[in-house]
Amino acid sequence: MKFEWFIIVLISFSFLSFQENSSREQLIKNRLQEKLIKFKNQKLEDCEISILKKANAQVDSILLAKARHQTVDQIKKPPVPIKPNRPDLKLPKDTSPIAPIIE
Repeated sequence: MKFEWFIIVLISFSFLSFQENSSREQLIKNRLQEKLIKFKNQKLEDCEISILKKANAQVDSILLAKARHQTVDQIKKPPVPIKPNRPDLKLPKDTSPIAPIIE
């Protein structure tokens, strides 16, 4: 009778230890899976940020190049006007010599 109980207890312990190992392995697999998913998400986020920075730099350079080629003033300045001819010198009508008015 004691021997049978001993065998039953031994079998139950072995079953529990086997179950514990399998649950431990399952726990390890779950943790590994979580870490892989987290790593994958982080890499995707890093790649997305990197791509957005490159695209932003390219768009900025395209816009700057386009702005440099455009002229700001569409209306041209008028040419400098021609200098007019010098007018003829008009001589005074009174040709008398200049003298003081009050002496």
